[in-house]
Amino acid sequence: MSLWFHTFRPRPVAELRLICLPFAGGSASHYQPFVSGLPSWVELCAAQLPGRGSRLREAPLQRMDQVVEALRQHLPLDKPWLLFGHSLGCRLAVELMLALRAHDQRLPLHFIASGCRPLQLTRTVPPLSPLSDEAFIRRLQDYGGTPPEVLAHQELMALVLPALRADFRLVEEYRPGEIPPLPLPVTVFSGRQDADVPPAELPQWQALFTEPAEVQLFDGGHFFIQQNQKDVADALLQILQRYQER
Repeated sequence: MSLWFHTFRPRPVAELRLICLPFAGGSASHYQPFVSGLPSWVELCAAQLPGRGSRLREAPLQRMDQVVEALRQHLPLDKPWLLFGHSLGCRLAVELMLALRAHDQRLPLHFIASGCRPLQLTRTVPPLSPLSDEAFIRRLQDYGGTPPEVLAHQELMALVLPALRADFRLVEEYRPGEIPPLPLPVTVFSGRQDADVPPAELPQWQALFTEPAEVQLFDGGHFFIQQNQKDVADALLQILQRYQER
C-alpha cells in the first residue's frame, strides 16, 4: 500500500476490499472503528489525504482533479472491491469512478453514498472556507464530527485548519458536469436528523447509476456514521455479504 491508502488490519487472503473515502477534514483513522465489525473475508482500506493523520505536515491539495488523480493512481485494484464515501467522500468517489471508467480500470461492485445530497442537485449555502479562524471553528462546532477538545486545542487546530479549509473549498467549488450513469448499484446512507441532506431528495441518486438505488436512514445528524456506528457497520456488512464468493 502507498501513503494514500491505509489498511488497519491487513488481510491478504480477503475476498473483498472495502475502500473508504473521507469527509472534509477526515483522516483514515475515522474508519478504523469499523474494522472490528468486519469478517475475515473483508479488508478495509481508507484513503489518507495530505494534511491529516500520518500526513499531517504535508500541504493539502487544493483542486478536486488533483485529489482524484492521485487516488486513482494509488488505488489498490488487485481484488474485487466496494466503495464508501461520506459527504466530501461522495464527491470524490463519483469523480474517482468516472476517472476509472475513462481509463478502462476496474469499477467497484457497489457504491455506498453516505451523508450527501444527490450530486446533480445544486444548493447555495454560505461558504465556510473564507471565514476567519474563529468563525470557521464556530461553524465546525455546529456541524459536529470534530471533538470539542480538538476544537479547543489552539496548537492542534493551527495544524489541521489548512486541510479543513482546503476540503471545504473542494465541496464549495464542486460543480459536476454531466455524469453518464455508472454501471453499478448504489446504496444511500443518511442521518434522519441531517438538516443539510433532505431524505426526500435521496432517491434522486438513482439518476447517476444504471442499477436501482436503495436508501437507508439512520438516527443521527450529519455524522451519524459516528453517532450510530454499530447500525452503520451492520448495514455495511449486509451489503458486503451480497458479494461474498461471487
